[in-house]
Amino acid sequence: MMKRYSHLPLPVLLALAHALAVLLVYMEHYEGSWGGIFFAIPDLPVIVLLGFCKSFLSFEGYWLVLAIFGSLWWYFLGYLLARIWRMRSKRLANSAYDTQPKH
Repeated sequence: MMKRYSHLPLPVLLALAHALAVLLVYMEHYEGSWGGIFFAIPDLPVIVLLGFCKSFLSFEGYWLVLAIFGSLWWYFLGYLLARIWRMRSKRLANSAYDTQPKH
């Protein structure tokens, strides 16, 4: 039987944190491209994708697409981390069960 948790799962928390960070940086109105620097490394796959599409988007559209696809990217990363954690925990629990002496 699986445990039910009352708190938000990791993927949702990461996606919400990313969307909030994009909103805060967008509202700050940094000079030049300084606002985008905050997302250059953590959102690298999305930034590369947006680099190809940037000529088609207005500045506001760029931030909206970054918020949506960047948050999806962080949701995927959170899902991947949670899945790895569950698999590792299950493996450790099974190995602890196997090492107990048998009667």
